[in-house]
Amino acid sequence: MLISRLSASLGVIVMLMVGAAMAAQPLFSVSDGEAVEKAMHDYAATLRAGTPEAVSLSYTADGELLLPGLPALHGRDAIKDFLSPMAATTEVESVEIQTQTLEVNGKTANQWGSYRQVAGAKGQPKQTYEGRYAALWHLEGDGRWRLFRLMMQPMR
Repeated sequence: MLISRLSASLGVIVMLMVGAAMAAQPLFSVSDGEAVEKAMHDYAATLRAGTPEAVSLSYTADGELLLPGLPALHGRDAIKDFLSPMAATTEVESVEIQTQTLEVNGKTANQWGSYRQVAGAKGQPKQTYEGRYAALWHLEGDGRWRLFRLMMQPMR
Protein backbone atom coordinates (compact mmCIF):
# COMPACT_ATOMS: atom_id res chain seq x y z
CA MET A 1 0.00 0.00 0.00
CA LEU A 2 2.86 2.37 0.82
CA ILE A 3 4.51 1.51 -2.49
CA SER A 4 1.22 2.12 -4.28
CA ARG A 5 0.90 5.62 -2.70
CA LEU A 6 4.53 6.42 -3.51
CA SER A 7 4.02 5.32 -7.10
CA ALA A 8 0.85 7.41 -7.39
CA SER A 9 2.58 10.45 -5.83
CA LEU A 10 5.57 10.03 -8.10
CA GLY A 11 3.22 9.80 -11.10
CA VAL A 12 1.50 13.06 -10.11
CA ILE A 13 4.85 14.81 -9.62
CA VAL A 14 6.08 13.63 -13.02
CA MET A 15 2.85 14.80 -14.67
CA LEU A 16 3.15 18.20 -12.98
CA MET A 17 6.77 18.52 -14.08
CA VAL A 18 5.93 17.55 -17.66
CA GLY A 19 2.96 19.94 -17.65
CA ALA A 20 5.11 22.78 -16.33
CA ALA A 21 7.77 22.07 -18.93
CA MET A 22 5.19 22.05 -21.69
CA ALA A 23 3.61 25.29 -20.44
CA ALA A 24 7.04 26.92 -20.56
CA GLN A 25 7.46 25.97 -24.24
CA PRO A 26 6.47 28.61 -26.81
CA LEU A 27 3.61 27.87 -29.20
CA PHE A 28 6.18 27.54 -31.97
CA SER A 29 9.88 26.97 -32.17
CA VAL A 30 12.24 29.82 -32.84
CA SER A 31 13.11 28.17 -36.13
CA ASP A 32 9.42 28.23 -37.19
CA GLY A 33 9.17 31.95 -36.49
CA GLU A 34 12.51 32.61 -38.17
CA ALA A 35 11.39 30.64 -41.24
CA VAL A 36 8.20 32.72 -41.57
CA GLU A 37 10.19 35.95 -41.09
CA LYS A 38 12.63 34.80 -43.77
CA ALA A 39 9.76 33.95 -46.11
CA MET A 40 8.34 37.48 -45.68
CA HIS A 41 11.73 39.10 -46.26
CA ASP A 42 12.25 36.88 -49.32
CA TYR A 43 8.83 38.02 -50.57
CA ALA A 44 9.84 41.67 -50.10
CA ALA A 45 13.11 41.07 -51.97
CA THR A 46 11.19 39.37 -54.79
CA LEU A 47 8.86 42.39 -55.03
CA ARG A 48 11.92 44.56 -55.50
CA ALA A 49 13.94 42.48 -57.92
CA GLY A 50 11.79 39.63 -59.11
CA THR A 51 9.32 39.02 -61.87
CA PRO A 52 5.54 38.80 -61.47
CA GLU A 53 5.95 35.02 -61.94
CA ALA A 54 8.46 34.85 -59.07
CA VAL A 55 6.19 36.96 -56.84
CA SER A 56 3.21 34.72 -57.59
CA LEU A 57 5.24 31.65 -56.57
CA SER A 58 5.45 33.11 -53.05
CA TYR A 59 1.73 32.26 -52.77
CA THR A 60 0.04 28.90 -52.38
CA ALA A 61 -1.67 27.66 -55.56
CA ASP A 62 -4.96 29.03 -54.19
CA GLY A 63 -3.36 32.04 -52.51
CA GLU A 64 -5.12 35.36 -52.29
CA LEU A 65 -3.94 38.98 -52.50
CA LEU A 66 -6.31 41.57 -51.04
CA LEU A 67 -5.81 45.21 -51.98
CA PRO A 68 -8.14 48.11 -51.10
CA GLY A 69 -10.64 49.05 -53.77
CA LEU A 70 -9.99 45.96 -55.89
CA PRO A 71 -11.62 42.55 -56.06
CA ALA A 72 -9.64 39.82 -54.35
CA LEU A 73 -6.99 38.24 -56.55
CA HIS A 74 -7.38 34.45 -56.23
CA GLY A 75 -4.59 32.12 -57.29
CA ARG A 76 -1.09 32.53 -58.66
CA ASP A 77 -2.25 33.28 -62.22
CA ALA A 78 -4.53 36.14 -61.11
CA ILE A 79 -1.74 37.63 -58.98
CA LYS A 80 0.80 37.30 -61.80
CA ASP A 81 -1.63 38.76 -64.37
CA PHE A 82 -2.35 41.73 -62.07
CA LEU A 83 1.34 42.47 -61.49
CA SER A 84 2.60 41.93 -65.06
CA PRO A 85 1.46 45.27 -66.59
CA MET A 86 2.88 47.19 -63.61
CA ALA A 87 6.22 45.39 -63.79
CA ALA A 88 6.76 46.71 -67.30
CA THR A 89 6.42 50.35 -66.22
CA THR A 90 7.30 50.44 -62.51
CA GLU A 91 10.53 50.24 -60.51
CA VAL A 92 10.66 49.28 -56.85
CA GLU A 93 13.73 50.79 -55.22
CA SER A 94 13.21 49.37 -51.76
CA VAL A 95 10.80 47.40 -49.60
CA GLU A 96 11.05 47.28 -45.82
CA ILE A 97 8.95 44.93 -43.70
CA GLN A 98 8.50 45.20 -39.94
CA THR A 99 6.65 42.42 -38.10
CA GLN A 100 4.60 43.47 -35.07
CA THR A 101 2.95 40.11 -34.32
CA LEU A 102 3.77 36.60 -35.44
CA GLU A 103 1.91 33.48 -34.30
CA VAL A 104 2.82 30.06 -35.66
CA ASN A 105 0.52 27.12 -35.01
CA GLY A 106 1.66 23.95 -36.72
CA LYS A 107 1.52 24.47 -40.47
CA THR A 108 -0.10 27.91 -40.39
CA ALA A 109 1.20 31.29 -39.29
CA ASN A 110 -0.45 34.66 -38.80
CA GLN A 111 1.75 37.71 -39.26
CA TRP A 112 0.82 41.36 -38.80
CA GLY A 113 3.09 44.27 -39.45
CA SER A 114 3.94 47.37 -41.41
CA TYR A 115 5.69 48.04 -44.68
CA ARG A 116 7.47 50.88 -46.41
CA GLN A 117 8.05 50.80 -50.15
CA VAL A 118 9.78 53.28 -52.45
CA ALA A 119 8.54 52.87 -56.01
CA GLY A 120 7.36 54.66 -59.11
CA ALA A 121 7.42 54.85 -62.87
CA LYS A 122 10.68 53.79 -64.49
CA GLY A 123 13.01 56.75 -64.97
CA GLN A 124 10.87 59.03 -62.80
CA PRO A 125 11.22 60.23 -59.19
CA LYS A 126 9.95 57.61 -56.74
CA GLN A 127 7.34 57.95 -54.03
CA THR A 128 7.23 56.38 -50.59
CA TYR A 129 4.26 54.17 -49.74
CA GLU A 130 3.58 52.99 -46.20
CA GLY A 131 0.95 50.82 -44.64
CA ARG A 132 0.06 47.74 -42.68
CA TYR A 133 -0.31 44.14 -43.71
CA ALA A 134 -1.85 40.94 -42.42
CA ALA A 135 -0.50 37.67 -43.80
CA LEU A 136 -1.70 34.12 -43.39
CA TRP A 137 1.05 31.63 -44.22
CA HIS A 138 0.87 27.88 -44.89
CA LEU A 139 3.78 25.48 -44.63
CA GLU A 140 3.60 23.42 -47.80
CA GLY A 141 4.70 19.84 -48.44
CA ASP A 142 7.98 21.01 -49.97
CA GLY A 143 8.94 22.66 -46.67
CA ARG A 144 8.39 26.24 -47.90
CA TRP A 145 6.18 28.79 -46.17
CA ARG A 146 3.90 30.39 -48.75
CA LEU A 147 1.28 33.10 -48.52
CA PHE A 148 -2.28 31.81 -48.39
CA ARG A 149 -3.69 35.31 -47.93
CA LEU A 150 -2.03 38.72 -47.87
CA MET A 151 -4.02 41.85 -47.11
CA MET A 152 -2.36 45.21 -47.69
CA GLN A 153 -3.68 48.43 -46.13
CA PRO A 154 -1.90 51.56 -47.36
CA MET A 155 -1.81 54.54 -45.00
CA ARG A 156 -1.19 57.00 -47.77
